[in-house]
Amino acid sequence: KKMRGWVTRVGLVLLALVVGIHATNAPEQIKIALTTRVDEMSVTWVLPDVPLASAPADSRCVYGPSADNMNMTSGVADVWTYDAGGFNGTIFETVLTQLAPDTRVFYQCGSGNLSASSKIYSFPTPPAAMSERTIAVGQHGDMGVSMPEQHFLGHDSAHTQKMMGEEALAGKYDLVINVGDSSYADKYAQPNTHIVDDFWNQMEPVTASCPYMLCAGNHEAQFHFAAHLNRTRMPAPGSGPLARFYYSFNFGAMHVVSFSTEHSVAPGGEQHTFIKEDLAKVNRTETPWVVAFSHHPLYCTDILTLKPRCEIQGSNFRKDLEDLFLDNGVDLYLSGHNHQYERTWPLYKNEPTSKSFHQANGTVYIVSGAAGDVEGTEPGFLPFSPIRAYGRYGFDTGFGRMFVNRTALRWQYVDSTWRKDLDEFVMTK
Repeated sequence: KKMRGWVTRVGLVLLALVVGIHATNAPEQIKIALTTRVDEMSVTWVLPDVPLASAPADSRCVYGPSADNMNMTSGVADVWTYDAGGFNGTIFETVLTQLAPDTRVFYQCGSGNLSASSKIYSFPTPPAAMSERTIAVGQHGDMGVSMPEQHFLGHDSAHTQKMMGEEALAGKYDLVINVGDSSYADKYAQPNTHIVDDFWNQMEPVTASCPYMLCAGNHEAQFHFAAHLNRTRMPAPGSGPLARFYYSFNFGAMHVVSFSTEHSVAPGGEQHTFIKEDLAKVNRTETPWVVAFSHHPLYCTDILTLKPRCEIQGSNFRKDLEDLFLDNGVDLYLSGHNHQYERTWPLYKNEPTSKSFHQANGTVYIVSGAAGDVEGTEPGFLPFSPIRAYGRYGFDTGFGRMFVNRTALRWQYVDSTWRKDLDEFVMTK
């Protein structure tokens, strides 16, 4: 009996070691994103403690119409690494193909026999062209890693992460847009790759549950954007040196174009040429709404950064982009950078073109960068600004929601600290 007990204890220890190894090798930081094809979804994940030389060579995903019927298998994942910030793990990417529109897909990723595998997640595929369905979009900006000791004056993202994670896992989003500045790893001492790991693990309920589309912000610039370029995979329609920083896609009744305000958007440059050509090709019958997003605002009234950001930087961006937006009927521009929430009336040349949101001839500009981060939120605005339709005063964190069909675009801003809707407006055509 003593021998059997000893053997049992040894067996349990060995089992614990094996489970620990599998847990270490289980995919984490799972993110899904659209590709340049409407019937595909890119999946990336990370093994932060497994060097590239030791990474499983046969990793892939299985997927299908239910958790009990994941009857399709992706190709073997591409693998790579980088060393900036002290990273010494392995990053994986594969693509799920032959996806039907407007369906829910369940998937699980890991080594070839799934002995070390992720949780089972599911996501919605985009609607078919000309669909009448209303799509639901989540939006956040300037979200840092959640640190409980930072929980004051908007310094912590925990409320936003938790609320968006719950909504994503409940299937409330078809798509999420991140307008840049993710993790704020550059605010922490090096080596700081663990901050990036922690952030993307915290965000996995969102990033694994619907297409998660993002742009770079100024806090991604550390190490020449290494973490952004290696850990996130957006569609890359161009072939120039900035091709990884801009893209566009159709989603339901909405055409979306994203670009980097960390790089030049001046006429004649790579990004401006892409934006101009992309907007000129939009089929407004298929996608009556056009939404652009990047990190820096074109218009803002933040009292703390009024001169450098809203007047000087904003004016420069407007000089490069505002005529393009008006000529091509861009309905909405989403940004962050300022750690607060405000929105404008439809604008052109620093003047409201209308106080109505019905068939407005001008672009509405939204700053939504109050998800919570180590720098805190910003509480106030230039008083009585004629361009501002709404501004959220105070330090509470929050995020956006958007509901889009062929005739209406409804926007909401949510206070994630107190879990209440603060602002809503509807654009109609």
